Amino acid sequence: MNKSKTSRVCIPCSTYVLTFYLLMSSQKEIDNTFFFFAHTIPENIRNKFPNSTFIDLKDFWHKNKYVLALYTLVKRKKDWAFIFDADIYGLDFYWDLLRGLKMNYIEDCPNVLDIWENSNLYREYKEFETYSLLKKRLKHLLFGDYYQHPVGTSSMVTTIYTSSPYNKPYHKNKKNIVKRLSEEWEGSSKEKKQYILGVFDLNKEDLQKLASRKVILLTQAFVEDGKMSDKEQIEMYRTIIEHYGEKNIIIKKHPRDGRNYEKEFPQALHFNKNIPMQMLAVMGVSFECVVTVNSSSALSFGAEANIDWWGEQMDEELICDEGFLTLKEAKQVLLH
Repeated sequence: MNKSKTSRVCIPCSTYVLTFYLLMSSQKEIDNTFFFFAHTIPENIRNKFPNSTFIDLKDFWHKNKYVLALYTLVKRKKDWAFIFDADIYGLDFYWDLLRGLKMNYIEDCPNVLDIWENSNLYREYKEFETYSLLKKRLKHLLFGDYYQHPVGTSSMVTTIYTSSPYNKPYHKNKKNIVKRLSEEWEGSSKEKKQYILGVFDLNKEDLQKLASRKVILLTQAFVEDGKMSDKEQIEMYRTIIEHYGEKNIIIKKHPRDGRNYEKEFPQALHFNKNIPMQMLAVMGVSFECVVTVNSSSALSFGAEANIDWWGEQMDEELICDEGFLTLKEAKQVLLH
């Protein structure tokens, strides 16, 4: 596709957002989209999108925000000029790329707003709002509208796409469009469904593998989020797996979870393809028991699913940034 013909831009930053975007868009809209990927999207998935670029968040330019601000201003004008006229969808973490541009925010997970409100990122946002008017204007001049305004809070975000209705004061005057992923999947053509399955390398054998075990364990990226050590996370999941019996378990890793569970739990089945749990749920995959510490993905299987929420037995400080503390709280928000 000629970049000058690009009508859309997608900045997914996670496989969930990428899945959401693919489901809500027509095949023509997808074909006319240019994707900005980072390491958060696995390489085997990135390679499925020829109309894309890779942003290395660890390169020289990203080591200093002042340097990054200047670099991206030049880079956009030189190589990505199409972005100024495109409809932009996705996440808003790349403040330098989005500077001065309107966008449509897509939720990062089904309950991202509630998770965010209990995170350090939200506390930093609230602190920024207490700055003097002069200081805020200076930051805005240097870094643009999206700096310290993530999760759709920038004044440049016009529309918020979520999988369920909500009401948040920091999204006042923004349009909220609800897209039920199951409905988007059911409404997709056979060709589009095959396309999406191809993006994630999902086939019939994978679905048979998933159906062969009674219990699915959904891991989370506690190590990557600085909540515990690698050893602590392994031991935590060892305790959980022993409760159900290793031979009854299939382990579905979080896309950012870098643990090698095959070595530690050889009798369990391991499903390591980088596809959001929500995608499997809308395809009708089910289990006798869904096990998690406190991942909202467990709720993808619906209100009647048998869910064991181990976070209720754990230290609140350890898991508060990762999701809801109790299953009851999660259901009240996500299944209302």
